[in-house]
Amino acid sequence: GNPACGETLQNLPQAEAAADIEEVVQDEVQRAVQEALEANQQARQTVAQTPLATVLPRRTAVDAEEGDGSTRDEDKKEKLFGLSKWVFYILLVVAVGAIVGGVVAATSSSDNGTSSPILATTDMPSMSPTILTPSILAGLLYPDQDEEALSPAQYEAIQWIVEEDTFLPNPAIVTDELLERHALVTMYFGMGGTDNWTENANWLAAGISHCEWDFVGCDENDFIVSLQLESEGLHGGLPAEIGRLSKLNELSLGDNEISGQLPIQLYDLTMLARMSVAKNNITGSIDSAIGRLTRLRELHGQENKIDGSLPSEIGMLTDLEVVDLRMNVLTNQIPTELGNLKLAKTIILSDNRLTGLPSEIFNLGLLVNLHLWGNVLNSTIPNDIVNLTNLEELTLYNTSLYGRIPSNIGRLTSLRSLHLDNNTLNSTIPTEVGNLRSLELLRLSHNALSGTIPSEVGNLIALQKLYLNDNRLSSGIPSEVGRLRDLFHLHLNDNRLTATIPHHLSNIVTLAFLDLRDNLLTGSVPASLDQLRRYVREVYLSGNNLTDGLETLFCETSNEIFVFEADCLSKIVCNCCSVCK
Repeated sequence: GNPACGETLQNLPQAEAAADIEEVVQDEVQRAVQEALEANQQARQTVAQTPLATVLPRRTAVDAEEGDGSTRDEDKKEKLFGLSKWVFYILLVVAVGAIVGGVVAATSSSDNGTSSPILATTDMPSMSPTILTPSILAGLLYPDQDEEALSPAQYEAIQWIVEEDTFLPNPAIVTDELLERHALVTMYFGMGGTDNWTENANWLAAGISHCEWDFVGCDENDFIVSLQLESEGLHGGLPAEIGRLSKLNELSLGDNEISGQLPIQLYDLTMLARMSVAKNNITGSIDSAIGRLTRLRELHGQENKIDGSLPSEIGMLTDLEVVDLRMNVLTNQIPTELGNLKLAKTIILSDNRLTGLPSEIFNLGLLVNLHLWGNVLNSTIPNDIVNLTNLEELTLYNTSLYGRIPSNIGRLTSLRSLHLDNNTLNSTIPTEVGNLRSLELLRLSHNALSGTIPSEVGNLIALQKLYLNDNRLSSGIPSEVGRLRDLFHLHLNDNRLTATIPHHLSNIVTLAFLDLRDNLLTGSVPASLDQLRRYVREVYLSGNNLTDGLETLFCETSNEIFVFEADCLSKIVCNCCSVCK
């Protein structure tokens, strides 16, 4: 072989030998070719300067007879030049063969079957591999960012991986496993994992997979698919590295003290099906990039300080079934694009500063829960509400609604809860309300409703709470109310109700709260009301024109908490009243 080539190969560090073989071969081939070219040129010059008599001392008779001597001289020179070319090719082949042979011999396994290191020789000293440092790993993980610009949590995570972690076989190779592990460790250091987390027993266990850490779930390929850290004491901002969990399907970070804006990288998690950041201190707006999360089925961001508009891109999340953004500081119009969420079952946007009530919402035929209370909708209740045939809960109180309650609301026979209180609804209570046989809660209080209480209310046999107080209702209390055998709350106060208290109320033996104060009721209180004493907790009869029947009412009740209020200071005798007016 070529001694110079062998010496060059032996001087290479073992850790770099494999990567440098190709470069060494190329250098040696180029050197051999250059030497051959120089030898060929020298041979050509020598032949040109040497007399033919010296090179070819004898000439045959045939040569003398064939013609001019100068022509024959040129023929001989060309033959010699052709010979020199063959010498060049032979030298080149020999040189390349020697180099390749040396490389093959250096990389072969030894005769005893044990594998030798690349380019290893028996007399070569042991060489240490390149040492991974935090600075090197920082350059790999953040190639577009200066090391000095890294946050303390980012750098601590890098240091831990380099200096303490023993799980990754080669952290110098950037893999999905390294990126995900580093993201978790960054979250741990940046969000109080060292001192505030409720349970963090095996986080940063250096020798085990992060798939075995508490609250972390992985798939069969060891990709992180779930991160469930509710109520764990997390605080501080959510790190941008969360976006490196590319296969994440469920992110549950609710009921912590997470603050700051949601990082834009969060919207890179296009595999997310469920995301909860509820009950934190998150600020800033929801970015339009949320439209990327097209697999999202549940979005929980309630009870934060999220402001700005609800982006129209939310309408691109056509798999959404649950949207809960209540108790934030959202402003401006409710986007009409919500009408694109054809699979939506729950929409909760309550207690914000949103405006408008887009009719498109009332085309969501699968909707079960619609809660918009505490906004400034400034709208009527559209007749399209009849399209929500699966609706079970409708909460529109304190939303500046006005106008009539549409009569076709009686076709929403799945309704269990209807909140329309604290608005300026007028006209009468439609009799069709009596068709809502599944209704458990009916709140129409604090409006401007007039007319009578429809007797059809007695058909609401599942009703547990009835609030019709603070309206302009007149006439008497219909006796059909006594058919509501499961009623727990009955609030008819602050109206213009007349006539006497119907004795049928004594049939509601489950009644605990009865409020009839500040009406125009007259006559004697029926003695049968005493049958309510088993469950009754609070009774308010003051502010009426009642004459008697209260002397011994509820005197035998054994309830520890009991309020009985009547006009017993001057108008009526009430021996067991707790409050007299």
